[in-house]
Amino acid sequence: MKKKLSNTHRAILAAGAVLLALIGMFQNCSGGFAVDPNAINAATQLASGGVAKVAGVANTDFRTCRAGTAPLGDCLESMSQVKGVLKAADVTRCTTPAANSTTAPTDLDVAMCLTKSGFPIFNYREPIQFDIDGCSTKVGTGKIAACLQKNALLPSSVTQAVIDACIGAVGMANVEKCLRKNNHIAKVSFLSNADVALCSKVTEQGTNGFVLHLCLANRELIPATVVQVDIDTCITNAPTTIARCLRTARKIPRVIMQANITGCFNAVGPSRIAACLESNGYLYDSLLPAATLQGVIDQCVAAAGPTNIARCLRTRDVLERPVMQAHIAACNLAAGTDKIAACLAANGMIDANNASSNTLTGKTLVQTEIDACVTNVGVGSVATCLAGPRQILNPLPNQRHFAACHRFNDPTGIAACLTGSGILPTGVTQANFDTCLAAGPVTNLETCMRTRGFIQ
Repeated sequence: MKKKLSNTHRAILAAGAVLLALIGMFQNCSGGFAVDPNAINAATQLASGGVAKVAGVANTDFRTCRAGTAPLGDCLESMSQVKGVLKAADVTRCTTPAANSTTAPTDLDVAMCLTKSGFPIFNYREPIQFDIDGCSTKVGTGKIAACLQKNALLPSSVTQAVIDACIGAVGMANVEKCLRKNNHIAKVSFLSNADVALCSKVTEQGTNGFVLHLCLANRELIPATVVQVDIDTCITNAPTTIARCLRTARKIPRVIMQANITGCFNAVGPSRIAACLESNGYLYDSLLPAATLQGVIDQCVAAAGPTNIARCLRTRDVLERPVMQAHIAACNLAAGTDKIAACLAANGMIDANNASSNTLTGKTLVQTEIDACVTNVGVGSVATCLAGPRQILNPLPNQRHFAACHRFNDPTGIAACLTGSGILPTGVTQANFDTCLAAGPVTNLETCMRTRGFIQ
């Protein structure tokens, strides 16, 4: 079989005039590349001027067809340059729920299935290290780009030269990270269940903690503090909601910013944002129940639009408003170190006068102050710098800070959370917070701390 496949491939390469017609007509099977039976006929169908037609559709067209009312197969066939490659049986198989399941396949499931069946959905997802390693094994490091192209996974800006440069700079094992660092593939700043599902489906080893941890680490979706045993525990306890499991265990950040809301908006639409946030482990304390929060989100979408939901929620005191290290870290991941102030402003945490709810009177929280802190103490201690040496943020915490830390770090980590933002009052310990939480709810924490003399 392998010898026959190799001969076919050489024959195709020899026919240079029809090479482009074969892009996407290869099927990535476990045993290697296999040519779709329709590829030879499709290769003879050329557009005027000798430019080869291509079977398959772009991911944007695929999503249009999925969202439309026309039968999926008819829509895809109409958009494909080369006709007759798409099989009705494959469409049925790829859109039918798996055995013992009533859940309809997602766009990722359908696109992946059709691509493997010989009808490529170009760029239905970005390549991950697993794909790059697989191509290297199959065809060698010098042909990775061609291999990714044949599997409909080559980003438009990536060439073999780009891949070679990454291999030379950081090694074969870090090509995905290199492509992301150089903006060839997207940077995702927070982990979702969908990201975990992608790793599980692409590697086909979703219950293997080592593989899943490696995939998520290569995608830079988990910090170094998340180790394989954390993934293993979540695979056992919450196999379909691993992101939620990790957030419940406080292994990954729980802060809600517009980027997190936008991720849910794009994934499930405006009417299910709260449910999406809950399933990914963001909702806790006063943010539950999800149905109540969704009602406020609906109002915010109507009043401010989907890109300003976080700002609207903070205006309504649904989300915490004081700037803390958790928010600075989230903005650093989502927007970059040089745009932290702009990100905080977009999230409703810095107003038009460049002040936040916890800046000192007469002070402004601007990017130059953040830059100075990054230079002096590093991005991980910006809040401490702003509350201390720069004297921009108020170093005296209040109920809003206490409630935020209760959400971020759980009840036993309030003091550590305040320390991380440089605002733990002198002499105050976690035991003081424990005493007050034992006496009443988190909503009464500041009153209790003052009544008992723990803070002034």
